[in-house]
Amino acid sequence: MPDGHGEWSTMELDLSELAEDGDTLKMDDGRMLRLRIRVDQDTEVQNEEFYGEFSWARNDPNYVGAYNTHRPTGFDGNAEKLSTYHGDSYWWQPPRGDYEMTCKRGSPEFAEFRQNVKALVEWGFKGVVLELLDGTDGYGRPIVVEVASLWGIDSLENGYLAEVVSDLVGEVLP
Repeated sequence: MPDGHGEWSTMELDLSELAEDGDTLKMDDGRMLRLRIRVDQDTEVQNEEFYGEFSWARNDPNYVGAYNTHRPTGFDGNAEKLSTYHGDSYWWQPPRGDYEMTCKRGSPEFAEFRQNVKALVEWGFKGVVLELLDGTDGYGRPIVVEVASLWGIDSLENGYLAEVVSDLVGEVLP
């Protein structure tokens, strides 16, 4: 419900209904919020220093029909050759420096980090879009009157989606 100045308090909205792509939340004044979760096509894990370095495995002319098994220049003994779900291979050099000190190879944290990196390479980063809808057009579809978004998100787990949605609500509601 709007306060005396026509502004909404996010404390009054049950944002837990906005948890998956396409979810909507109808407000007391008839307007709705709609959540969109999209693949971020502009952010690539290969360009993100935090995740390490990457080099796609290429066919090696010296090994007919085989993927290059040679470690790329600049990759050290810590590098790994990983595969995607559809069979492409790439070399991954885990990040060096401070990260090595906090996430050692063989630790559960390293295994989790590797899985996160593999998921980002295969499925990409996410973008969260929150739309404020008011009324319908001539075809009966909701009309988007305000929109806010956040892109380049590596994971929406552990309550982060709820945080992002809460922040975006503050941008779309007056």
